[in-house]
Amino acid sequence: MEYQYLYDLNDQKNWINPKLIRRPDGTVSEDIHIIQFSQGANSLFRVTDSTLFPPSSGEPEIRHHLHHGAFEFFYWLTGSQDWCVNNKVARVDPGFFTIVHPYDRHGGIFFEPSRKIGFFHNMPLSKDDSDAGVLLDEYRPGARLSPDFPKPTDSISGPPIGDVYSAEPPTELERVPWEEMPNIRHISKPLAEFKLDGVTMKMLTSRWENWGVLEVWGAEMEKGFYAEWNRFPLNHEMYFITEGKVKFKVYDEEFVAHKECIVKIPKYAEHSIEVLEDAVMYDVGGQTYWFEYLMDLFSIKKKDPARYNDPAAMAQLKKIHGCEIKTIGRK
Repeated sequence: MEYQYLYDLNDQKNWINPKLIRRPDGTVSEDIHIIQFSQGANSLFRVTDSTLFPPSSGEPEIRHHLHHGAFEFFYWLTGSQDWCVNNKVARVDPGFFTIVHPYDRHGGIFFEPSRKIGFFHNMPLSKDDSDAGVLLDEYRPGARLSPDFPKPTDSISGPPIGDVYSAEPPTELERVPWEEMPNIRHISKPLAEFKLDGVTMKMLTSRWENWGVLEVWGAEMEKGFYAEWNRFPLNHEMYFITEGKVKFKVYDEEFVAHKECIVKIPKYAEHSIEVLEDAVMYDVGGQTYWFEYLMDLFSIKKKDPARYNDPAAMAQLKKIHGCEIKTIGRK
């Protein structure tokens, strides 16, 4: 890749293990590849890019399944579909997120090719497991379909690759507006919203619904917005740009991220961003305690202006909530 931190989702140089998943009749149900492997105890930062296809027969098809520990967060780039979770269904269009929690019975009914970017955590699929799966598919194509390939019951830890359990299709589906489906989110209706100088922060999913592991925010940023992080930040970070252009500087390297780009920044790497044109960027790494920090910040701003204007007090507040941005505003 041209830059070690930038992943253009449409550049095949960034694709890992591209493969086609086929139905029993041989037609393609999904075209999928990996963008980033997971890392750490909570299997963070795993990213996939896949397109799902309706059956050629035209009959509705739901690949109903669930996970025992994994969380999935999908951003839909193209195509419309019916998204089904726990016997409810709502229409999902491009620009929406769908969230899957452990034990949610879920699946989609696709009317046209639908492309989604997947972000995961707590899925027992480490980089070692992923590498093993890549090698298996390369050297023994079709091995997973072999009668003697390990089954979920062969291991107390669950399926040998992933955390996917088939479920019977629902007997009935109650159609509801997407706003009534807690598993569907859109930046136009965030869980929380805070307006800062040059950026509006909108929460898409919270820590309290992700076992405390992460929270995902969308940042609607205006041209000229600038942010600079601490010199040696302690968290890995990952961002997903869906609109506009953002210039990143990581160490001494500068690059521009645009629509449908992922940026992954390692811990300790000094970095900054400058918005070149109005942009929407999602913090999909989700390690900053944004909700707690912003709630406290706006409370102090209203009730204790002197403290709000004290740089040392504000630096301490950031430290408490893991906010490693030292400068924020317009350049």
